[in-house]
Amino acid sequence: MNPALGTMQELSALAADLRLAGISLVVDFIFNHTSNEHEWARKAIADKPGYEDFYLIFPDRTMPDAYEKTVRKIFPDDHAGSFVQLPDGRWTWSTFHHFQWDLNYANPAVFRAMVGEMLFLANQVSADA
Repeated sequence: MNPALGTMQELSALAADLRLAGISLVVDFIFNHTSNEHEWARKAIADKPGYEDFYLIFPDRTMPDAYEKTVRKIFPDDHAGSFVQLPDGRWTWSTFHHFQWDLNYANPAVFRAMVGEMLFLANQVSADA
């Protein structure tokens, strides 16, 4: 069985149990980044068509250095600045932690994909699920 499916079934069951008890489930959905282990990140690294622009990935330090002049360092103990180097030498924007890659909302495909994820999750915990 797909582990994610089991987790979604458990979430749906939990939401239903909470509703019966008069409790509304609140879910924190993060819109600004994904894990570096997310399917989209793996596809971006592998240069899969359509995913190369899901993140802000730069071929060298030229643009990251320009951004670093004005971007605040959030967690300097995790990584200096707001960018991390990928194994192939490119750089990706990673504001908070090295494993949290910022999504590129200038790409309409990112917005559509995130809306799809949000609706999927909402349907798992809705009263009609």
